[in-house]
Amino acid sequence: LQNGQDNGYAIKLDAQQNILLAGSTSNGVQTDFAIVRFTPAGILDEDFNPVPPNVIGNGVVRTVISGREDVIFGLALDGNQNIVVTGYSN
Repeated sequence: LQNGQDNGYAIKLDAQQNILLAGSTSNGVQTDFAIVRFTPAGILDEDFNPVPPNVIGNGVVRTVISGREDVIFGLALDGNQNIVVTGYSN
């Protein structure tokens, strides 16, 4: 996602059977939270976090917490289908 190492640690299906994959993405200097959503057919869901072209988004949510190492290890959906994650930030 950022020309570094990407890792997936948690996976979940939402109510529409979309596939949510959570973990981390790195640019080689810092590692950030990342969530990717795929359609039930396994295609990157570009309606998830739509942004201008050539920016991380369009199927991917990247969140910087510390600017160093942020990793998601757990993923859940609440009763309203809101995404809830657990992990750590260094």
